[in-house]
Amino acid sequence: MADVYAGDDDLSNPGSPARATAAYDFNVSPDAHPDVVARIANQFSFANEARLYFEVRANPDGSACARIRIARATAELADLVARKLSRLTCVNEVVVTPASAAETTASSGPPASAIATSRTM
Repeated sequence: MADVYAGDDDLSNPGSPARATAAYDFNVSPDAHPDVVARIANQFSFANEARLYFEVRANPDGSACARIRIARATAELADLVARKLSRLTCVNEVVVTPASAAETTASSGPPASAIATSRTM
């Protein structure tokens, strides 16, 4: 699965689509721009699934923290979304981790300790 219009050819192995069986947590460190929520949310349209959890918080230093969880996604899809997020100019860091099976409901959300609040480049 590649987005050729964005120059995304990292997944050049055209196999049959894998069955989506996992939930993934995305921890994103963007700049706190007024449109950052829309820019980040737009990248998840490729997942074609509603987000189970989506939270963005601004920090006093001008950075922000975003935590997003999607379910029923393949590792390839999670990788595609992470690469698209990392190409946004407002995003400084993207960390993707598989969610544990016990935490795949909308109310659980990713643990707050999984978010790095320091700005890295």
